[in-house]
Amino acid sequence: EELSAQLFNELDTTIADLLAESETLFAKTDTYDKYVTNQTSVEAFYETILTETSRLGILLREYSVKYAQAIMATDRTNKEKYNDIDTIYDDIYDDAADDIYEEIYEYLLDEMYDHFYDGVISDAYDLVAYAEYSAARSDAYEWYSETRSDVYKIYSKTRSDIYEFRSDLRSELYGNKTDDAYETIEDFIEDIEKLKK
Repeated sequence: EELSAQLFNELDTTIADLLAESETLFAKTDTYDKYVTNQTSVEAFYETILTETSRLGILLREYSVKYAQAIMATDRTNKEKYNDIDTIYDDIYDDAADDIYEEIYEYLLDEMYDHFYDGVISDAYDLVAYAEYSAARSDAYEWYSETRSDVYKIYSKTRSDIYEFRSDLRSELYGNKTDDAYETIEDFIEDIEKLKK
């Protein structure tokens, strides 16, 4: 429960910060002219979304390790630990990853699309030369589309890695292979360190 509270506190804080930053950006770009002036900030925020999503993917993997280490450190039987490992699935693979999907991939990026591509830029259709309008929409859509694709890849790979980690641990504990379970944890820690680099 303590680890779960820590995980969701860090996750919720990061998501809340991203949403607050987006609201500040929207306020600075509530007209086409302001958008043009702040295009660099818009592009930079898409990079921030990607960077923070990557960081959250690593965070979820790290908490999967913490959960596993806490479970392995108990004096419960391997059969009991086999069942306990499912908290990684419930808390991290399912709930925490769903927060990333729903709050960043769906909500935040949809808000970005609505505000920029389908909002202030679309509103300028009759106000600026078509070439300028078309270029602005093209850039806005490219930033949105590429970021959305990359965020989904991060989300999907994070879940895949955590699912495999949890499944391997359960298999080893079911077979009463305690040493192999510890080795799997160490291997996953090494994989996380590689991702960080």
